[in-house]
Amino acid sequence: MPGPLCKVSILKREPYGKGLSGSIAVSKLRDKGVAVAVIINRGELYPCEWLRQFNARLVEWPGARKALETLERKGFQREVLLRDLYKYVTSSQTLEPRRVAARRACREIQSCLEELERASAALSSLRSNSDVSASTYAATPKQQVLELLLAEFQESLTEIKKECAKKGSAKSAGRDEESLVTLAMTVEGRTGAKHRRELGLLLQVAAEADGRRFPADEGTIRKIFDRFRESYPVMYHAIQDFYAPESGKRPKRPKGRVLTTDGTSLKPSN
Repeated sequence: MPGPLCKVSILKREPYGKGLSGSIAVSKLRDKGVAVAVIINRGELYPCEWLRQFNARLVEWPGARKALETLERKGFQREVLLRDLYKYVTSSQTLEPRRVAARRACREIQSCLEELERASAALSSLRSNSDVSASTYAATPKQQVLELLLAEFQESLTEIKKECAKKGSAKSAGRDEESLVTLAMTVEGRTGAKHRRELGLLLQVAAEADGRRFPADEGTIRKIFDRFRESYPVMYHAIQDFYAPESGKRPKRPKGRVLTTDGTSLKPSN
């Protein structure tokens, strides 16, 4: 079980990168003898002991310290990066909640598919009903477009439901590869480069800070990407389009709108 979580104590409300950052707040509070506070995006916290161990290992790993400085210099916020590193290296502890969430998403998607099927049937009936077809003639082109969109949406929902079912029945006790793919895509989207070497070094430090071993390098991360893309193609491309839309040429993606595995909608950034 993780240790006590660091409680948030905001000395001055400012966006990340301006005014008092989380690390400055920590320093000032420590000087005053107050318990360490860490400001984390959306209120998500990590254990104070893990942060202490992480910082201690940065001293021992000059390469990892330089990697962190590189990502910060390119605009990635330290607090958000540490949160996501901790989330991934400890994700094996949240396997069952993720399975439950995926199964719940399956049920919700199935309910939505049934509603869409009824809507499609109603539209088809409207077009084929001779009593009303003449009065709706002017709207026929728009109705055909709507029917096509509904069909594409159903197709995407069916694919993401399959991926949710796979997540919900997964038997492995491994880490949450989706969170690593999301982190790496976020790094790429915010900095304009993959930085896989830097990410690998920081993952090793983050794992050691939690008493684990994770021999990460560019090859390891690439294998995780390939495995996740093969197993969950819809989810992979949704993450890619949302977090790193300029990441280069990609295989053709499934048509229509896609959802994340927790049932929330993602649309590509403009």
